[in-house]
Amino acid sequence: HVAVAELNGRIYLFGCYRLPDSGTATWIPMNTAWEYDPKADSWRALAPVPQARGSANAVALGGKIHLVGGATLPPELKDPNFHPSRNVSVGTHEVYDSFFRVDPHAVIPPYGAEYPIYYGIFEDNDRSKRLLAVVNYNNDLAEYWEFSERGYYPIDLSNEAYKLGVNYVVYAMTH
Repeated sequence: HVAVAELNGRIYLFGCYRLPDSGTATWIPMNTAWEYDPKADSWRALAPVPQARGSANAVALGGKIHLVGGATLPPELKDPNFHPSRNVSVGTHEVYDSFFRVDPHAVIPPYGAEYPIYYGIFEDNDRSKRLLAVVNYNNDLAEYWEFSERGYYPIDLSNEAYKLGVNYVVYAMTH
C-alpha cells in the first residue's frame, strides 16, 4: 500500500501501513518517504511526509511529485489502529471504457459494501484534457489482484478489478 513515482531517474516511495507491535492486527499508517537511486543501487530516507497515510497515489508532474489521497487516521482518533472503509464520493472518466466495458461503481470494495471513490488528476487541472493519474480511494483493486488465486473474493469481482486495471493500462498507452 505504498505510493510510488519516478522523477529524474530516481524512484520515490511514500507512506504505507505497518502492523502494530502487539495486540489487534490492524493497519497503522506511516509517514515514510524514501528515494532509490538505481545508478548507485542505494536507498536514502527522506523527510517524512506531513501526514501519515497508506494506499495513496503518487504522480510526477511539472518537476514535482504529487502525493494524492490515501487513508489516514482522523485527528480525533486516539487509537493508532484503523481500517479504511467509511467514505463516500463519486467520480467518472472515459478510462473505464478504454478497452473493457466496466461500471467502476459495481466493483465493490473488498473491505465491505462501501461506495468506491475515483479521482483524477488532469493536465493543467482541466477535465477536458488528458487524465494523468487515477486515484482509487475506498476501493483497493490490488487486493482483488493479489488474492485472486486464493479465492478470498468472488471470481466476478476479481475479474472486474482486472478489467479495470487493464483499462488503466490501455488508456495510459493510448493517450
